[in-house]
Amino acid sequence: MLAVKSLQVTKNNDLAVVSRVYQREIASVQGENPVKPDFKRLCKERKVEAALETMDEKERNGGSADLLDIVKLIQICADMKLLEAGKKVDGYVTRSSSKFKSSVVVLNNLVEMYCKLGDTNRAREIFEQMGARNLDSWNKMLLGLAENKEGEKTLEIFSQMKGDGIRPDGSSFAGVLMACVCLIRTLEFGRLCRSTQKPEHKGNWAIHYHHLD
Repeated sequence: MLAVKSLQVTKNNDLAVVSRVYQREIASVQGENPVKPDFKRLCKERKVEAALETMDEKERNGGSADLLDIVKLIQICADMKLLEAGKKVDGYVTRSSSKFKSSVVVLNNLVEMYCKLGDTNRAREIFEQMGARNLDSWNKMLLGLAENKEGEKTLEIFSQMKGDGIRPDGSSFAGVLMACVCLIRTLEFGRLCRSTQKPEHKGNWAIHYHHLD
């Protein structure tokens, strides 16, 4: 019985030694090749630069990020006013498989991001290139232009929307109202300038503001 107990203790000690050696080997390997941060976690923690690096590495290795994580990253770039980071995500979407380029959700969020960051030209370009649009697509473009005080372009999109047979909702009309307010203020400012002009400047003002009448 004593011999059996002694043998069991020896086996247990041997297993403990093997376990420690194994753990050291694992630690050594991880030190040389650290486990890559999880893309989803980085997006959740709003660590944009690290998320972009992980996204690029996935692409180099032939992998692909999750669609919802890409949407989350786009929204973070918009919220944190990170235009250059947003452009990198846009580039990734452009180079990626059709699951991103054909995703209305991804493209809608890119339109919204660029509008929030003041690049309405790129937002409009993405919008016009979309193979399919939903009501949210139109509203994001309408509101984005209106919030950037581009009243005439907002009304152009609204006319295009009606021409395509899309029925506007409350958000659509909110964008149109903002555009009209912007245009009215521009008109009032122009008329104010004209009413206060000096006679010797009359010709110059007429050239610049004749379209406001």
